[in-house]
This record gives sequence, structure tokens and C-alpha cells, in this order.
Amino acid sequence: MDADASGDTGSATPGCVRYVFANVEFDEWLGRLRVDGELVEVEPRPLRLLAELLRRVNAVLTKEELLDAVWQGRPTVDHVLANAVSKLRMALGPAGAGRLATLPRVGYRFSGPVQRLPAGGADSAFETGQTLVGRDGFVLDRLLGQGGNSDVWLARHAKLGQSHVFKLATDGPRLAALKREFTLYRLLGQTLGPRPDIARILDANFQSAPFFLECEYGGRSLLEWADDGNTLLELSVAERLGVFLQVARAVAAAHSVGVLHKDLKPGNVLIDAHDQPHVADFGLAKMLKGDSELTQTGAVLGSPSYMSPEQARGQGDQVSVRSDVYALGAILYELLTARPPFLAATPLDTMKLVAERDPVAPRVLNPSAPRDLETICLKCLQKEPAHRYATAKALAEDLARWQRHEPIHARPSTVWEHGAKWARRHPARAGLVALSLAMPALIIALLLFN
Repeated sequence: MDADASGDTGSATPGCVRYVFANVEFDEWLGRLRVDGELVEVEPRPLRLLAELLRRVNAVLTKEELLDAVWQGRPTVDHVLANAVSKLRMALGPAGAGRLATLPRVGYRFSGPVQRLPAGGADSAFETGQTLVGRDGFVLDRLLGQGGNSDVWLARHAKLGQSHVFKLATDGPRLAALKREFTLYRLLGQTLGPRPDIARILDANFQSAPFFLECEYGGRSLLEWADDGNTLLELSVAERLGVFLQVARAVAAAHSVGVLHKDLKPGNVLIDAHDQPHVADFGLAKMLKGDSELTQTGAVLGSPSYMSPEQARGQGDQVSVRSDVYALGAILYELLTARPPFLAATPLDTMKLVAERDPVAPRVLNPSAPRDLETICLKCLQKEPAHRYATAKALAEDLARWQRHEPIHARPSTVWEHGAKWARRHPARAGLVALSLAMPALIIALLLFN
């Protein structure tokens, strides 16, 4: 029940984040940069560039991605990105600028640690230090995130010192969403029994405002855990895969009783003090059968960097277990490369990339990534659901084969398959290529006929 600051629609409101690192504080909501407490005047583009880099700390962002995100397709002159980076480094000062690394011919990376806090413009009906009505002894400690259905707060018991997470709502529509989530959690608990890999609901209040779900504190998000003193890529492949395999099996278990998560992302995978992962936040989850809301078209809910192409297109009638498999593949991609497969300036731009483009192969961004894991990851991220793993269980089984040093079932795309994908994305150009290839044969045929 945590939230990250990646610009996802299911976590903190995009832009409502304040970043603190070294002697620098950047309020994305207000567009203000302070160094050593002093306000620094910076042009809008370098600030936009900083926001993009801070959304994915320790991840490599390519030059093309940054140009698309900051300049949004507008014509640019040579070295415009390099000039913006130079201005940003000057504004940050030595301590902050040292975090921004240039990767020749690839792009840029901003190194952590970076603290993410709700920005001054984030609007919540609750405030830090407030005693929670209806749950004596618990005091709101900090806002973890804001989604479409609730505010998510970490609260601490004043006497016992226990920390619980509360999803809070104040009105009828949000109350209905909390009730729905409570029902799904209860179904998971009754059918699967106690599972350490799925977060638990402890209590609920649906009688009077503020309405809430009280949940166990599963710990830090997957990326926060990975970045605690280490960058993600400094963890061994075995460590990363061990955690991910438990997540895939938890999702497979939920699928086995008919529950589709629909919002899998690193922010909804929580790691406790014993390094045990918990799949959390079933706020957008649906039943696979008998759920009329599952097949609604046009409504796009979820986290753009991790949602499937069919979700990004608003094709609710095509959402299935293979959509969750795609999201698992996006999480695995980030574990292999320290960045999601797609990330743009806005959620809408990100969804457009998800729907239309193929991801950069993980080994391009991280050559040390095992080739078979890249193959497994890219199979999950296929645009066509039928080309992905049929189930999360099948994905987990292939990962287990890799762990045992056995041949995996997934196979990399062939040259012909890559060509077919390109042709579907660029039909006009594909037609010209086909015509150019056919012309010599046509000319020869005409000469022979004459």
C-alpha cells in the first residue's frame, strides 16, 4: 500500500513531488529549485530535464527519450540537450551536479539516493499529526501517495509504536472503491489462506467518514528497498530474480482464484525488514469472471509505465491475465536495467509509447543482463497478448528453469518477426520498401518478356 513518485496515475499525483538530495531541494509542483536553502533561477527546460531524471533515479535515460519528454517533438538545434544539461549542472552546484552522469552516445543518469516527499501543492483532506478518527491511538505520520480512489497514509500508534497503512476516503464514490477492494482482499484471504507474499487487510471502517482500509505496513517499495545504500544494478542477479520470482508466484496465486491485479508496478511491491516481498494495493483489481466493470472500454486506469498496450488503448474487453503478465515483464525490465521500458513527459505520452513502440532491449542498456532473462522479459512485453506467456505461473516456471540452469521455453524474436513488427508500425514505409524490392524483378521480367 505504498506509492512511488514515478508519475504513475495510480500513485502520487504527477508533479506533486518534492525531491531532496545533497544540498538541493526541487519542488516539481511549484517549479522551484533551492541550493543551500537559496532559491536559484533556472530556465524552464533545464528544470523539466531535472524532473525527468529525478523520476527515474539511477536509471539510464536515452537522449531520444529526454528530447521527446522535454521538447515534445518540437524542432531543435544541435546540442540543445547538452546545453540544457550544462545549465542544469551550473544551477545544481558541485554537490548536485556530481550526481548527473553523461553516458557517451547513450544518454544521462542521475544517481541517488534521493528523498521523495509530497510537494507543497499536493492536496489532501488529511494532514500530518492528525489523530485518526475511528482508530484510537493512531496518528497520521506521512502521506505515501494519492490515487483516484483514496489518500494513502502511514500512521503510527502513539503508545505502541506500531506502523500501519491507511487508505482514506471521505465521499461516497471513494467509499464504494474501498468496499470493492476489501471484498477482493477477503476473497484472497479466504481462498488462498495466509500468504506472506500478499499484503493483508487488518481492519476497515465503512460506517462514517473518514472511511478507511487499515493494512499491514509491508515496508518500502521495491525500488526504495533496492536503492537503500545500493543502486539497483549493484544487487546480484540472483537477489533481484529471487524477489521477482516470489512476486510472480503471488500474482499467479491471485489469478488462480480469479483476481486480476491490473496495477502491478514497483510501488505496489513492498519489501519488509526480512526482505520478504508483498504484492499490495488491489484498488484497481477485478474479478476475471462476472465483473461487468472489467470489460468497460475507453476508461484507462493504472500506471502508464507498467500498463499493458491493451490497457493503454482503453481496450477493457481485452484485459486478461496476460495484461498482468505484461506488467510483471515491465517490473522485470526495470530490475534488469534500472528503468521502466517506457517513460515520457506525461502519462498520456507514456501510454502512446506503450501502445505503439517496442522497448529497447535490456542488454542494450545493461550489457551484463543475462541473455535468457532478456528473452523472458521481452516475451512478457510483446504487444500482442497471444505472444506473451499465457499465465503468470508459466512465467514463474520459466524463471525457475533459468535458476536451475535448464533451457527456458521462451525464444527470442526472429529477424522476420522483427520485420513484421516494423511493417505493422510503419505501413506506408513498409509499402515503399516492398515496392523498391519488387521493382528490379519487375524490370527484369519486362525485359525478358520483350
